[in-house]
Amino acid sequence: LYWSSTRGGDAGNVYRATRASLSDPFADVVELGGLTSTSIDAPSWISVDGCRLYMSSDRSGQPHVYLATSP
Repeated sequence: LYWSSTRGGDAGNVYRATRASLSDPFADVVELGGLTSTSIDAPSWISVDGCRLYMSSDRSGQPHVYLATSP
């Protein structure tokens, strides 16, 4: 699960939580520091393999769509 939250005090940081099965609660909540800025950052879509995350952010002063990739 990926979401944006102001829990860190910024405008909106990106977080991730995982669970072992559909019946388990979400756990292992982590802030994705490499995607976070002091602006509003919000994840929009993650690829099935977890290697591409599209997100919106106004870190440049205007809203834009960004793509984060992982090997």
